[in-house]
Amino acid sequence: MTSTSDNSEVVSAETNFEGKSEIAEFFEGCNVLVTGGSGFVGKLLVEKLLRSCNVNKLYLIIRGKKGKSVEQRYKEHFEDKLYDRLKEEKPNFAGKVVMIEGGLDDTGLVISPENREMLKNSHVVFHGAATVRFDDKLRFAVNINVKGTKEILIFAREMPNLKAIVHIGTAYSQCINKFIDEVFYESPLNSEKLLTLVDILDDEALEYVTPKIIGDWPNTYAFTKTVAEDAVLRYGSGLPVCIVRPSIMIATEKEPVQGWINNLYGPTGVLVGAGIGLLRTLHCYPEKIGDMIPADYVINNIIAAAWYCGTTK
Repeated sequence: MTSTSDNSEVVSAETNFEGKSEIAEFFEGCNVLVTGGSGFVGKLLVEKLLRSCNVNKLYLIIRGKKGKSVEQRYKEHFEDKLYDRLKEEKPNFAGKVVMIEGGLDDTGLVISPENREMLKNSHVVFHGAATVRFDDKLRFAVNINVKGTKEILIFAREMPNLKAIVHIGTAYSQCINKFIDEVFYESPLNSEKLLTLVDILDDEALEYVTPKIIGDWPNTYAFTKTVAEDAVLRYGSGLPVCIVRPSIMIATEKEPVQGWINNLYGPTGVLVGAGIGLLRTLHCYPEKIGDMIPADYVINNIIAAAWYCGTTK
């Protein structure tokens, strides 16, 4: 975890005599905003917060879909088997969830004025909205991963009761470094300069200079995620904000259900392809390390990071 705080002391979340952890107590009665709540990480985060943390309200910003109301999106979201345990243990969880139609695009945070006012009541923000495709055009990746991060941090300054912001990054934002410490690294390009560059160049020109812009980074995803960290440092100054950089996430180890995953990215796709006989060979470097981690471990870390960030001055 990387934080804008100068305090690097390691703190453990101990359980009190009543059997409730310090982390759960931190979230007691909080209003929590989650961006990217319909994605792989987002769904697991929503489930864990509702099941293990007694939050007051959980705000989910969900993109609208043609022909589907917010109510229909809500129903589809919670029909996933992932939420079966939540429904069993906390059958009244629905009263805590507020779905808000909106999202992040090239114009910034798109939500109604009424919803914007409501979200100002947030105590904790988890920013997970991102594009994770390796082959996205640079303009699209910058607008979502860099500009979106900037807009969330600017908006967070309007939240008077803010306790913590967690930016969900990736270890591969710093993949050019052999070892990655829990520090902010110098960005290959100032986030504001990159946003300006994307604004002034047309598609053809931007496509032409993309290889020169991303330099040693392998793709637009890793590059824009590292520049997004510059946006966190720049626009998160003075805010209780931190970054969590997970590596390759795979299926859950045990929470809330063993082996849950909703995509075929990375090693999961390789395993499925090999298992059904479609993938017979794989071109790779056997000496390289595939740094994988169960998704539920990551979720616990993200939630603990919010507690740490919000309680460590």
